[in-house]
Amino acid sequence: MMLSIKANDRSWATSPCSSCQTSPCCTRLPLHRFHIERRSNFEHALTVARYPRVELGLYESGWWMAYYLSPCRFLNPMDSKCLIHGAERQPAICRDYSPMRCWYQRVFLAGESPDFIRFDAARLLALQAMTTFNKDGELVTVPPWDAIRATIVSI
Repeated sequence: MMLSIKANDRSWATSPCSSCQTSPCCTRLPLHRFHIERRSNFEHALTVARYPRVELGLYESGWWMAYYLSPCRFLNPMDSKCLIHGAERQPAICRDYSPMRCWYQRVFLAGESPDFIRFDAARLLALQAMTTFNKDGELVTVPPWDAIRATIVSI
C-alpha cells in the first residue's frame, strides 16, 4: 500500500509535497514507455523529441519514457500547489503517489540522476553516434551506461 498524505493531515507540514516549489510530478505527464530495438524506433524517438514540450528519458534498465511537459490543470500557477489536494476529485494517481520517496524530485530537480538520463534531440543525436545497427536496422551495440552518461550529460 502506498503512503498518501492529504493537505488536512497533521503530517502534511512534513511532507515533501508541502515545500515543493516546482511540482515536477504535476508538470510532466508520462506518455509512453518503450524500448529501442531498431533504427526505426530510434528515428521515431528523435522525431518525438523534436516536438515542443516533449522530453524523453532513458532508465538504466534500458526502458525509455516519453514525457509531455505541461502543468496539470489543477496546479496553481502562483505557488505550484495543487488546488484539489486531498479533495475527493483528486486523481487516484496523485492520491496514491508516495511523496516520501519522490522519484520526480530526485530525477528532475537534483541535476543529473545516476540511473536516468533526460534526452532532447541533441542528446539523442549524440547517442545515435555511439550506437550501431546492422543492415536490417536491428540494434547491434549500445555503449555501457557509464559511457552514455559521460558523453550525454555534457550536452
